Amino acid sequence: MRGQSGFAFTVKKPDDTFYKEKKDYSPISKKIKFFGFPLIRGVIGLFENLIIGMKVLNKSAEIAFPEEENQSMSTIAMFFLFLISLIIGLMIFTGIPYMITPIFKVNHNSNPILYNLISGIIRMIMFFIYLISISFLKDTKRLFGYHGAEHKTIHTYESKLDLTVENVKAKPRLHPRCGTSFVFIVFIITIVIFPLFNIFFNTQQWYNNINKIPEKISAYEFDMSILSKIKNEKDRNKLAEYYYRDTANGYFLLKDNLSKNDTIILKGILEKIRYNFWGRLLQRLIHIFSHIFIGMPIVAAISYELLKLSQKHEKNPLVKLFIAPGLFFQLFTTREPDDTMIKAAILSLKMVLGEEELETARNVSEKLNFAINPILSTIIYPIFIF
Repeated sequence: MRGQSGFAFTVKKPDDTFYKEKKDYSPISKKIKFFGFPLIRGVIGLFENLIIGMKVLNKSAEIAFPEEENQSMSTIAMFFLFLISLIIGLMIFTGIPYMITPIFKVNHNSNPILYNLISGIIRMIMFFIYLISISFLKDTKRLFGYHGAEHKTIHTYESKLDLTVENVKAKPRLHPRCGTSFVFIVFIITIVIFPLFNIFFNTQQWYNNINKIPEKISAYEFDMSILSKIKNEKDRNKLAEYYYRDTANGYFLLKDNLSKNDTIILKGILEKIRYNFWGRLLQRLIHIFSHIFIGMPIVAAISYELLKLSQKHEKNPLVKLFIAPGLFFQLFTTREPDDTMIKAAILSLKMVLGEEELETARNVSEKLNFAINPILSTIIYPIFIF
């Protein structure tokens, strides 16, 4: 659980007692004003949460499995693991859809909007497959159970009910302010932002020169043996209509007075003839890396601001419709928790609120019953972040 001034976590130890830890933490956005500006704070906050999350998971694993303590990672090793994992994840969910989309006969240069729409749909399908696949793993099931316990506990707190296992169990495991909704918003924003990169590159001469097709088709001539590169018989026949053989040098030259439509068709055929594998690959890699290292921070910044805006108006029917897909995602990223998971979530929340001492020993068989102070919860709730 994370609050405005720090975060806390609870781990079930092998002896059925709870390990509790609370850390004071001030976001960088509070220390450096620039990082708190809209569109900047989202990217900074995302990295902060990811780093904190990895540290807590690593510490939790050390406590829950002490026999593997000698295998724990250093901070530097964990940072590089996080960095490599992030890059691989972005390559998979950004690069692979971009490589699959040409199957649908859509060109990323001539039709960037449709191209990125199809890529976005493929990306979303891949994410669903990924979530469903990992949900069968034993450790992931437990992780998603703790995620569900977190949501249920927050619901109970926001309802100003006593924090008991029974009250928490009765609450839904889906929460509108969960970071999972952020993921869905990211998917939508990529469909809007990524085409702008394609359009920009199409206006750059250096980019077009990578795989340039002659603009002046009338000056184009070639040896007809190159026709073997065209597998489509219709294209081969069409090409024969546009050229005549120059017996003097053995080349085929373009006929005069072609219509505009014929010129468009011809350019498409010539593109297949002059297909430059490495040029096309380089163009796609330029798009992929620009999307990852420039586009994704922009997408994350915009998505964060939209999520913050939706939190302020979460009762609005349009906002409810907007966050509904994010709630659908949570069906895969949360599970119904057991009593131990719920107790861990309750203790973590109470530590963030300053109502649970670290020195107080707790065990899994203990019955927890924390009364809520209605006045205090009303003050803390609007600024609480988890």
